[in-house]
Amino acid sequence: MDHLALMVDGITLALRPYGIDPADVPLVIQFNKRDLPEIRTDAEIDALASRGKEPVFKAIAVRGVGVIETLMGLLENTWRHLEKNHRLEEKFGIETEPLLAELGRHLGVEATAQPGIGR
Repeated sequence: MDHLALMVDGITLALRPYGIDPADVPLVIQFNKRDLPEIRTDAEIDALASRGKEPVFKAIAVRGVGVIETLMGLLENTWRHLEKNHRLEEKFGIETEPLLAELGRHLGVEATAQPGIGR
């Protein structure tokens, strides 16, 4: 079993005792340490990303590459999940797209949480 499958199994085991369905938790996947030798190729990561629904980000955290983009992806997924389940726009007047655009502007990235590859 590869590391990604072990991670997903670990998340599942950690959430189930609390009655939380892992499929209902906003996630992004970050493939970090892209600067090291003997890592998955971009093509392998792209193939894995195409099979899942979570946005996938490639990163070299020690250089700051992909870190903010991953954070923005997680913020987007989390906000959209909260909006879907709790109707925040209706209750508080906070519109999703302007909020995410403003967060992205402050972080210096575009709002991008689409299934597949993150930026």
